[in-house]
Amino acid sequence: MNKIISFKKLIYIFTVVVLIFVFYHFLVWTFWTSQIFDRKDGLFVGDLGRLSYQIDSLQPRKIEFTLPKKHLNNTNWNEQNIDIMTVGDSFSNGGGGGINSYYQDHIASKYNINILNLHPLTPEVNPIDLLIYLYNTKWLHTNTPKAILIEIVERQALDYFAKDFDWSQDNLKIDSIVADSPKKEQHTQPLGFINNANYKIIYYTLKYKKKIDANKGAYLFNLNKELFNAKSFSNKLLVYDGDINNITSKDDKRVEKLNNNLNKLAVLLNEIGVELFFMPVVDKYDLYYNYISNNPYEKNHFFDILRVLDKQYTMIDTKNILNNLIIDNIKDIYYADDTHWSYKASEAIVEDKSFRIFR
Repeated sequence: MNKIISFKKLIYIFTVVVLIFVFYHFLVWTFWTSQIFDRKDGLFVGDLGRLSYQIDSLQPRKIEFTLPKKHLNNTNWNEQNIDIMTVGDSFSNGGGGGINSYYQDHIASKYNINILNLHPLTPEVNPIDLLIYLYNTKWLHTNTPKAILIEIVERQALDYFAKDFDWSQDNLKIDSIVADSPKKEQHTQPLGFINNANYKIIYYTLKYKKKIDANKGAYLFNLNKELFNAKSFSNKLLVYDGDINNITSKDDKRVEKLNNNLNKLAVLLNEIGVELFFMPVVDKYDLYYNYISNNPYEKNHFFDILRVLDKQYTMIDTKNILNNLIIDNIKDIYYADDTHWSYKASEAIVEDKSFRIFR
């Protein structure tokens, strides 16, 4: 009899534990985790929000294209004449989602010109490699734009451009020269409601209260000014760890190397009547640096070093342009939950008096 009672007790305890386990996952998933990983409304949430599990940072947004003129890609370029070619990383390829996430669409609409977005930057093929290849194979001689704009985020600039290039390159393994068409929806890995994320969201929420780098992939700072429209996250800042790990402090020589490579490319392109523009995208950390409270990390000096160097190309100073927006108390220049800027940044850059393409 005692054995039967003990067995029933074990069954009871096991059942209670299972119910608590299931209820925990159901509760956390329904009210918190699913807002990041399983949105039924189809809205886009940012990469830093997904990485840090910070629900309050989320700025769910619909991916929309509403400007009158859009850039060209592999689905709508029919070898018509091109005014500007662009090539870069995720900032050149709609990263961040939301409304009008391509800066190229803002340029095309303002000036009523054709802009062709080339194959995005990858570890294997960066813009200088691609443009050398297109020049040496005469592709640029046949499809000659008035200008080429190279874009790269600040944290990656030196790794990609401060190196030795093969200026005789005429063989490049690439499936398509032209970039893919814009993605209209966010693709995330579907999860069942019982998953590890339901533990992580509690763990990181508590840990970030004590540590800036609770998650090594995403740093969370307090700001001394409200700069975002995101629930109780208006005076907090999420940044990607690369913004911290790739701070340019005493890398003068590498910045000079980058500048020399761009100058050499500019001279090469000028021979066929093409003007070169370089748009380094200011890191989120660098842009908001002056407003971070109790910051244990140093300032990034990339723009300070690059600004004073002699250039054969035109530099678009995104840090200076966007800093003026912060001074004017403009919020959400970057999305609170993302490593990417919002349409407000694209608008400001295109409208700024220093942006002189076809002005």
